[in-house]
Amino acid sequence: MKFFTTLASGVFLGGVLLVLPSTGNSAFAQTNSPTATKSTTSQTAPAPAASSPSNRNISALAPGAPAPPAHPITIDQTRELLDLMGYKKIEENNWSQMIAMNRQAAPFIPEDVWTDVQTNIDGIDYTTLIQPIYAKYLSQEDAAKALEFYRTPEGKRVLQSMPPMLGESVNAAQQKGRQVGRDAIEKHRAEIEAAQKKYQAEHPPAGAAPGAGGAAPAPSGSPSASPVPTTPAPTTPPPSSTNKPQR
Repeated sequence: MKFFTTLASGVFLGGVLLVLPSTGNSAFAQTNSPTATKSTTSQTAPAPAASSPSNRNISALAPGAPAPPAHPITIDQTRELLDLMGYKKIEENNWSQMIAMNRQAAPFIPEDVWTDVQTNIDGIDYTTLIQPIYAKYLSQEDAAKALEFYRTPEGKRVLQSMPPMLGESVNAAQQKGRQVGRDAIEKHRAEIEAAQKKYQAEHPPAGAAPGAGGAAPAPSGSPSASPVPTTPAPTTPPPSSTNKPQR
């Protein structure tokens, strides 16, 4: 989940924009789409939250996708997969967290607004919503084999463990990425500072006299700011099986 300070007259709730009267600068909770950067909660153990926001989509990790199947997964197969995953419960937990964050950030929103939001969320048909997505990647044969495994105790454990495993994995990658960024900045600090001074000398601020003394303020991306690369945030994973394409 991400927090942003915004001048816009609205609140983002899980991708839903609640239009409000202009209230100046306010901080509101915002999340990406369920398949992007939302942290998920397992039935057995909560997924650890990412230690910092990310602007990268988890799909950037995938080098490619298989060709669409000739016989895509059916609506009934999708429903059973989601039921075995406990997907509705996961989404309910996510929405509950997001609503609580938005309510705290925007206490002026009338109660009937939240009631309306919750009612419509409760009515979401996730099977109908997600089946066209799964159908682009999974065949009926894929789903049949996956279901055969997921019905077993071992398969159920894989499904229940997937959200927290993915959350911890991405969190570990984020920490490593930040360390790599810090190490690179420190290693090349003198080089970066020299390049920065040269750039500032060649690109003086507008209105400054040529050759005027004094250094320009360091940009946010300067060595002193110690920028670090961003990394992917956790997301709700699609179902997977031991010997089938990842989803």
